[in-house]
Amino acid sequence: MVRFLLLFLSVISGFILQAQRTPEPQPEMGARVVRPFYINSIYGKLIDGNTGKPVQAASVQLFFSDNTKSDTLLDGMLSKANGEFNFQNLPASDGYRLLITSLGYQSIEQVIFPGVDSSAVPNFAKDLGNISLLTDAKQLGEVIVTASRPGLQMGIDRKVFDVSKSLLATGGTAVDIMKNIPSVSVDIEGNVELRNSTPQIFVDGRPTILTLDQIPADHIDKIELITNPSAKFDAASSGGIINVVLKKNKRIGLNGMASISAGTPELFSTNLNLNLRQGKFNFFGSVGHNQSGGVARGETLRQNKKGGIVTDFFNQLSENERKRNFNSVRFGADFFMDNRNTFTISQDFVKGSFGNVELQSQEYLNNNRVLQYTGQRTTDGTSEFDRSSTRLNYKHSFPKDGMELTADVNYNKGTRANEASILNLYANPDGSPNRDASNVWNNGSSDENQFTFQADYVNPLSEKVKIETGIRSYHNRFLSNYNAFTNQLNEVVKLPLSNNYAYTEMVNAAYFTYSYKKENFSYQAGLRTEYSNFKGELIDSAYKFGYEYPNKINSIWDALFPSLFVTKKLGEDDELQFNYSRRIRRPQFWQLNPFIEINDPVNLRQGNPELRPEFINSFEFNYNHNYKKGSFLAVVYFRNNPNDITQ
Repeated sequence: MVRFLLLFLSVISGFILQAQRTPEPQPEMGARVVRPFYINSIYGKLIDGNTGKPVQAASVQLFFSDNTKSDTLLDGMLSKANGEFNFQNLPASDGYRLLITSLGYQSIEQVIFPGVDSSAVPNFAKDLGNISLLTDAKQLGEVIVTASRPGLQMGIDRKVFDVSKSLLATGGTAVDIMKNIPSVSVDIEGNVELRNSTPQIFVDGRPTILTLDQIPADHIDKIELITNPSAKFDAASSGGIINVVLKKNKRIGLNGMASISAGTPELFSTNLNLNLRQGKFNFFGSVGHNQSGGVARGETLRQNKKGGIVTDFFNQLSENERKRNFNSVRFGADFFMDNRNTFTISQDFVKGSFGNVELQSQEYLNNNRVLQYTGQRTTDGTSEFDRSSTRLNYKHSFPKDGMELTADVNYNKGTRANEASILNLYANPDGSPNRDASNVWNNGSSDENQFTFQADYVNPLSEKVKIETGIRSYHNRFLSNYNAFTNQLNEVVKLPLSNNYAYTEMVNAAYFTYSYKKENFSYQAGLRTEYSNFKGELIDSAYKFGYEYPNKINSIWDALFPSLFVTKKLGEDDELQFNYSRRIRRPQFWQLNPFIEINDPVNLRQGNPELRPEFINSFEFNYNHNYKKGSFLAVVYFRNNPNDITQ
């Protein structure tokens, strides 16, 4: 453990020191060294001469005004959203020349005299006031520019699907969008799989406790499929990652969008998005309501064997009438402290309730498929959940283009409560009772708290080479209570099905990637190291279990996860990609839990506390071709996991 803490500290110090070493540029040979004075400033505001509104993104340049240095550019900038510009720490000069240009406006050139003696220490602040820009009188011919983001874009380690303009993004949830994305499958219960594996769900690049059916489709801008995650991502994402990127408008002023939709079966949703951008602040918020219903039908045909010989058959037919209803609120703000530093804070709340009434018919047959008896099971259940997510982000952009440092703190909290009543009736083939009816009811609750800290540093060493490094610390605490009861001789009896448990999970990680790109060829190589610790406890019996990886120095390979991505563009519309990564699949709590869970007399589940993580080598080959409308994607992948965790 000490070794890994030292490793994390070394990574932190490494990229922080790198971030602080921004050398002051040296003057060219023979150039005059100008020492700035930290008070001198020239500032003003650009407005439209006709409307009086601020002019944004106009080019403002400041030169020396004397003949010997009139072509020497002191500084330049684009006017801000409110039309303001500000030059500070100016060197001494008898005068300056200001040049303002903007598309659609006449250029303005102005000579400025600070009004102080340049031989002395000049302390001046020159306010130019409002400068009106007049519309350029030239008449341009009609120009129509049409551009759209393609439906599928291939990144070096992900596939990006644009859903912002899709009709599927109106009403419904993220599950409805997933049904139309290649490589993703959605079953009748809304469970999502990515290549027959359960993926991790991210929102805006960070893990979440929200499920896809709790994310309104109207809030989604795009979906990123990371089928073979690089070293930058959690090594436990062996099933891939689905990153849901939410909409966040940063246009000037107040703008928004409201929508309402309805459909079948029993679909109804409303949504409102608002955004206000003013000065250094950008405020955003959204509220939504979604409800759905319908009947899901299922069939299970089971063949039971002992010693390879069929002993009996069991069939289940079910109809489940479901109702779902949830509300969501999301709000936050960006603070653009200056051109280099941005802070963002956001808050999400989701509250919902699910209800279902299931009628299940059962058939018990002997080995000759002769009916022995039947069962009728009626389940009436409800569940409610509350989810909240608080996120604080900081981004620092260095003077060097593309060089940045980001830090995120995430806190997710969720609670759930559920209850159900189950009635079982059994009958012989002639309709007479086979045994006494049984009535079981249960209630449960859970509480989950997740905390994640992550810092990432990106540095483009040149136009062709880029390095990335970072650290991540994840902590999760989960507590669950489940109680089941029945009536025996007119008395309420607590059943041994009851189960109370808790677990804590911690993963510390550090990574480094190296990227190279030249013309139509690029590659990325990376290495990630992780230390993980899991502690579970059955509260009623005080039984404890878990694992630690790596738990000794000679198993250091269990903490290393390399990755490699290679991309080659064959032309404007064709692209090939090969990638490899080593991942880990840590057993979940229910896979470790030794308590026997009984869903019904023939559906039992028990975990194995001796399970250890499974290590996976993933290989993938992609070919993508873009058409004028649409695209074609072909994928071949192979996974090698010799110590597979199976049910």
